[in-house]
Amino acid sequence: MNKEVRDAVYKFEADFEFSKMETMIHRFPAGAGLGDGLRTRYPHMVAPRFVAIGPYHHGEKRLAKMEGVKSAAAYYVCLRAELAPEMARQAVLAVADEARGKYYDYEHDDGSSDGGGGEEGGKACFAAMMFRDACFLLLYMDAYTRSYGDTEDDVVNKSMRRFLFANRESINSDIMLLENQLPWLVVQALLGAFPGDEVKTDMRRAVGTFVAAMGNSFRISEPCKLVRYEWDDERDPPAHLLALLRRHKTEKPPEAGDDGTHGNGNGNHNAETMRHPLITPPPPAATAAAGRRKDDDGDEENPRPRPQAAAKAPVSVSATSPADLEQIGIKLTPSWTASFSDMGLEKGRLFVSRLTLAPLSLSDARAACLVNMAALEVCCASRFGDRAGAAAVCSYLALLAFLMAGPEDVRRLRALGLLHGPRGDGDTLAFFSAAAEHLPSYGKRFALLMAEVQEYKRTRRVRTALYRWVHNHLATVVKVVSIIAMLVGLYQGLIFLTRNS
Repeated sequence: MNKEVRDAVYKFEADFEFSKMETMIHRFPAGAGLGDGLRTRYPHMVAPRFVAIGPYHHGEKRLAKMEGVKSAAAYYVCLRAELAPEMARQAVLAVADEARGKYYDYEHDDGSSDGGGGEEGGKACFAAMMFRDACFLLLYMDAYTRSYGDTEDDVVNKSMRRFLFANRESINSDIMLLENQLPWLVVQALLGAFPGDEVKTDMRRAVGTFVAAMGNSFRISEPCKLVRYEWDDERDPPAHLLALLRRHKTEKPPEAGDDGTHGNGNGNHNAETMRHPLITPPPPAATAAAGRRKDDDGDEENPRPRPQAAAKAPVSVSATSPADLEQIGIKLTPSWTASFSDMGLEKGRLFVSRLTLAPLSLSDARAACLVNMAALEVCCASRFGDRAGAAAVCSYLALLAFLMAGPEDVRRLRALGLLHGPRGDGDTLAFFSAAAEHLPSYGKRFALLMAEVQEYKRTRRVRTALYRWVHNHLATVVKVVSIIAMLVGLYQGLIFLTRNS
């Protein structure tokens, strides 16, 4: 093996080591047209328009204004924490090498790999950028969560809070872009440098509340009480903020505790069955097994049918409409949770079954967030047989696109309470069509669900044919029955008059 090949192999293995793929800050994937297609149609879903986080877009002229804002944010954070800025920078500098290793082909503003000041100068330059970005993120999330109060809050500088609040839609979109992420270890290092526990605890709570608020924004009707998202930041830290939001939106939500945080309880299946008597309860063996095992996502739940063939290869499907599903007795229904992974076919005892999925409130910022969570899954995927939750957002996007064959289907989804937002029907259809078109994989969960739908059609041919006939001719049947009832009434009246005469 010559030196050129050896160096290429070494660089590839260093950049794409399997064990670290989930912790890297990825570029938006260009393979299979995902990056190129969406970058052309929706450039704001790939590159930031307002603020740069991390080195990939640092130094771009259109984002230069926010560099001064980030410096001011760093000052306010250090002032509130009673921490000398130099000490904070040193804490970030200590993890700079590890943080820089999370980025691919990182170059400084002058195009060199060391910032023009040698290795130490480049490291200090990189650490200073990380420090400002981390301070900005923490301050923004804290200011955002404090905006929910009914009274003015002076903890965050009023001018800064007003500026951030006025530009929240642009910031929310930019800080959730795949190429605009900050390694979470930098945030941990900065928080670890805070001398007291009060500010540190407040900031950590602000992060959890912000993630919960971003997650709730996807709902059509947000809950009155905001439940703060909790995770183990010591044993299971996220790779970055986008990964943390994806984790929140794809895992099974536990019950809310009295303190406004997530508890560890599981949903009550018996209550679910009582609310929906048409849904067949699981057999006793399956119910008992549900408490002893975990599904592919690691969440304890009652098992659904899982055709084995769907796990071995991708499925080929074409778009259908909600009306087509209703004709065979499958009713689209919002799921009880807001988790993107909460989708499935729940078979009824007689004719009517339910296909459940999380309802979605769509805006430009949330559309960008969805696409980038899906792109993150694409970057971390390794095979068709990945666990179902590994591509939950891809499956969710694919399912919504599958249900939209035309603008009338978008209107039907709105009427069913599954879709909401300011986008027009044509724009919504175009977005989901583009997203699904450029996804290299729809995910295992979508494949399993489509296999269940095909199995449903195969095993219920007689029932679905009968239901389809009644569904398509219901108006005619009602008219005929009404006419027959009227004729019977007239006949009985004539008999009564004849007997009396």
